Amino acid sequence: MIETIQMAAQASDFVNSFGASTGFSLFWAICAIGGGMLGAGIGGNWAFVMTGFSVFLGFGIAATTGSDIGLTYLAFGPVFGPHVCFASAVAAHAYAGRKGLLGDKKGKDIDTSPAGFGDPTMLWIGAAFGLGGYLVERCIRLIPWFGSNTDTVALTVFLSAFVTRLVFGKTPIFNWTSKLTDKESWLRWQEKPSQWITIGVMASLMAGGLSLTVAYLLPAVNPETAKVLELNAQTLPFGISAITILMLILGFKIPVTHHITITAGLSAMVWFPVVGHNLILALVAAVVFGVMAAGLAEVAQRLMYARGDTHIDPPAASIWLSHTIVCALALLF
Repeated sequence: MIETIQMAAQASDFVNSFGASTGFSLFWAICAIGGGMLGAGIGGNWAFVMTGFSVFLGFGIAATTGSDIGLTYLAFGPVFGPHVCFASAVAAHAYAGRKGLLGDKKGKDIDTSPAGFGDPTMLWIGAAFGLGGYLVERCIRLIPWFGSNTDTVALTVFLSAFVTRLVFGKTPIFNWTSKLTDKESWLRWQEKPSQWITIGVMASLMAGGLSLTVAYLLPAVNPETAKVLELNAQTLPFGISAITILMLILGFKIPVTHHITITAGLSAMVWFPVVGHNLILALVAAVVFGVMAAGLAEVAQRLMYARGDTHIDPPAASIWLSHTIVCALALLF
């Protein structure tokens, strides 16, 4: 067992030697081409579900070896990183919609697997967007202060969707609507304030509590393992939310909460020391910012998603902006 753990740690060092998760790597860039093709093959929501499962696998690796490679490389890197896999799928869907293959939903149908159309062009589009997503995310990290105080993955998904609409769409990026039709709506069951506020509170309590428990209340067997879990605690509730998208694909009207849980989890972690290491106050911060994230997603759907013919992801728009707000306000205190 000890030898297995040592080998896993060595493997982690080997992969990171080709480019740590905070820097540029030719190795990771080439692999992102494959990740983009994979996403374009299986479809956007299916790719995101795989991100969720990868988060759980990454936590398992971290808990046993102390290495974060399962999270940085698999879940948020060139394999199932949303900026690589999901964003590439969105581009492939947009191309399929432009060719009239997705019916009334046009390029906003991110459930259908593009590979089923038998057109290899879609996979090559995925390759281009996968590589582009990796490079853009790395560049964002280099921006002073902002690069380390925003969600670079979510922002890259957001920017990639802009490019996708400019290349394959026929509608403008911004086109506000205050009244949504059934055809335009993102999620009919969580678009009213009474709906998204309630869902926001529910998801935030779950995410904030889980993140704080994993980071501070879980007994630490290994200091290195404890540190990795603390640094990535907010991604565990995000992984749960991502996996629930599987039920959405299958037709169940479930709450979509990953923008809420990642924000609430982060808020609990960031504000815990700010509020004097008070668990209850940290949980309050999680709820406040989680509900804010829920509201921002609804604004994004009315501004960019509803009347568009390609998918601009409301949660991605909410996540990077919410992350920045959470960190900026915490610095003020």
